[in-house]
Amino acid sequence: MAIASLYFTTKLLVPKKKLSGDHGDAKPITTSTWKRSNLLVSSILMGLFLVGIVEWSFWESFGTYIWEAIILMKFLGILIGQVMDNQLGEALLSAPVMTAFGLVQAVVTMSANDFMDFLLSYIVGFGFLILERMYIGPLLSNILNWSYNVFSAMIHSVRKLLPPILSGDQNDSTSNSEDSETVHEENEETLEPLLGSYTSYSCDVLSLLYFPFIMVVIMIFREEAEMMKLYNIKESDMEYYLLFALVIIPFQIAADIFMQNSLELLHGWKTFEYLEYCRARFLQREMWWKGLETNTLDECIENSLRSVDQLCFSSQYYMLSTLHVNAIVYLVLGIVMMARAKYNAFGDPAMSSIIMIILLCTIV
Repeated sequence: MAIASLYFTTKLLVPKKKLSGDHGDAKPITTSTWKRSNLLVSSILMGLFLVGIVEWSFWESFGTYIWEAIILMKFLGILIGQVMDNQLGEALLSAPVMTAFGLVQAVVTMSANDFMDFLLSYIVGFGFLILERMYIGPLLSNILNWSYNVFSAMIHSVRKLLPPILSGDQNDSTSNSEDSETVHEENEETLEPLLGSYTSYSCDVLSLLYFPFIMVVIMIFREEAEMMKLYNIKESDMEYYLLFALVIIPFQIAADIFMQNSLELLHGWKTFEYLEYCRARFLQREMWWKGLETNTLDECIENSLRSVDQLCFSSQYYMLSTLHVNAIVYLVLGIVMMARAKYNAFGDPAMSSIIMIILLCTIV
């Protein structure tokens, strides 16, 4: 069912738009089919990777090194985010995938030795979140550009030491570094940094609001998942974890408001004005589903951010992200439950009937 849900959400995230004109009808269909397949496979691979993280959290010494594990997963999230952005090519498609990663990060923090360590691990994660949102995220492109320039300068210096025959053309690297610096200076004055930062923020908010629901699911399927048993959390104590996840929501949102205001002052972004503009565009949309519009893509924005800008961070955007995140998390929990029960799907005589019922439901 999780894979079927992923299939339907990919169709919503990558709709087949009707383009005006007599030519080029086959190319959009082929492109949308490729994007859907790419998103589906990437989501399944992310689900399998998250299963490995959950299984890692079952390690008996994981709670002892919970702080180190949180910091490691934060840096790992930055690396995986770059990989997903390059693989999927659109921030709209990578956002729900990375939201699922952040949600599983929150789940595995419950493997702390006790509730006090769980609270301290939340403080550590929140502190890293401030650094990531205020400095690491906005300055990541600067760091990558600086690293590229240093690497290019090192190669240029090595080529000077080589004979002219072996050194090759030296003008290409210099011109490429100058072009990258020019493009970077232009991007600092455009909307891309704001869009990238707010897309990351929307993923964090969705993970924050969705986390209590996942905790309720784990409580309901306590015997099947055995996560609370492996985390040494009693059923009565689980209520405190759930209560904390609910109580922290308004305070976290209040802290996010201050951070967004600080981002405006620190980087000069006009976040509030942009959100007001998004709200006006969404209320005046030409079609009931914003993603089906073909003439509202802002060509002044980078190609990978046009689709997320088109949805205007509206209720439709959050609904699509929630459905896709829900499917990935269900895939992770389903595999974990089957692993705990040592379930063999190929030896279950009812599996073929279940698959047929799901296929009929998808067709209908």
